[in-house]
Amino acid sequence: MKIFVSQHDDIRIGGLVQALKSVVPTTFYWSKKDKPLFDLIEEEEPTIIFYHDGDAADSTIEYAQAEYPGIKFVYMQFLPTLSKAKPSLTLAMDPSLVIDGSLPIDYRTNLIEMEGGVKQGMFTTEVLILTDQVDARIDFHLLTLRALGYQFQTKMYGNNKVNLPNYLGRLRKESYRHALASARVLVAFDSSRYYDACYHNCIPLVFKEKKTTELGAYEFSSLSGLLEKCKVAIEAVNPELSHHASEYTYHHYLIDIFRLLQEETIVDALIQYLEQRKVVAS
Repeated sequence: MKIFVSQHDDIRIGGLVQALKSVVPTTFYWSKKDKPLFDLIEEEEPTIIFYHDGDAADSTIEYAQAEYPGIKFVYMQFLPTLSKAKPSLTLAMDPSLVIDGSLPIDYRTNLIEMEGGVKQGMFTTEVLILTDQVDARIDFHLLTLRALGYQFQTKMYGNNKVNLPNYLGRLRKESYRHALASARVLVAFDSSRYYDACYHNCIPLVFKEKKTTELGAYEFSSLSGLLEKCKVAIEAVNPELSHHASEYTYHHYLIDIFRLLQEETIVDALIQYLEQRKVVAS
């Protein structure tokens, strides 16, 4: 079996691919710019192809589905589409695109990246901020960073450089797990690392303009509310969040995906992977 996944910078796709590789080593990234779809099919004979909006912009996917009915196509949909292709399964990457038969995909724990995270002195801090989520054009973001840096021990890492003394540069990919394991609180402007933080019992506080029930107590909508929640989180006994996070992983999403694709061999391999690591399997 060969599985190909169209390249995309969304970390959910990266999480799904890493999880899939753990049980199906013959999983590969693919880009139509490097290899046209029909060349890929003729040369590699894939069993399953995951594609996204950029691949559905023309009729190539439709023609391929008609000519190769034995291949299962999975559409990772970020945007509304006029494509007439009929995939085996649609993954709704935006909640507004969920329809009957599609599977919504949110951020989950990336076990491959997060396993093995340990507290390290160089990363130890009360508050951790990953600046990839920070937009320097938004005054609230910068005000929040300054206030956190003033009131708490705060360390900031990421690809977006922030002109503050707490910013310590970029993190290597393998260092994210250690940074999360070494922090008391993760303050974030989106929920992309919410479950990764929980996996290491790092308390996530996520900005939400409107209160939701999804994150509940782990939300903030104002600076004063954030500062108060940070103080409580830092002083409180560390909650057991890791079990909660282990119920929501990209491996669990893959179990749902491959059950819908009727690929039970892969489902069994995923469940076995989770059971070996004492993670709750679906």
